[in-house]
Formats: sequence, C-alpha cells, structure tokens
Amino acid sequence: RAASAAAIILSGLLELLTYVKDRTRYDAVINNIFDELTGHYLSTGTASSGIILHGAYNVNKENPYDWNASTIWGDYYFLEALKRYRKMQ
Repeated sequence: RAASAAAIILSGLLELLTYVKDRTRYDAVINNIFDELTGHYLSTGTASSGIILHGAYNVNKENPYDWNASTIWGDYYFLEALKRYRKMQ
C-alpha cells in the first residue's frame, strides 16, 4: 500500500489533462485512483492527524509503522488533486 504514491499520480494525471485534447483515455484511471483513495484510504473515523492513510516513509520490514502512516506529501498531493479536479468541473 502506498496511498501517498497514488495521490501523487492522481494529481499528476489531473495536471496532464490540461495539456491533452482527448481526456477519455485517462478518465477511467483517474476515477479508479480517486475512488480507491476516498473509499479505502481516507482517515475519516481514525485518530490520524493526516488525511490519507497508508503512506510510506520507508518500506522497512523491521519497522512496519514507517509504511502505514499518513505522510505530508500524500496529503499535499491529495489536496492538489482535489483542487485540480474541482477546477475541471
């Protein structure tokens, strides 16, 4: 699980849409990533201080907490993706 990576990809794909003529090629991927993040990785109802759960600081078998936490970059890019998505509407 690398929800922070998914948030970065989502934000990048939404930025890419501003440069392409035919966005239908990307719509399904964008919707799938957005649905996964909002359906399974939002911190709603948890004690987390972040927005997106299951990010990775360092994938390390000895310390599983490093790869199962909210990250500042995951939250940042998720908010950027929401902003970009809203602009498109």
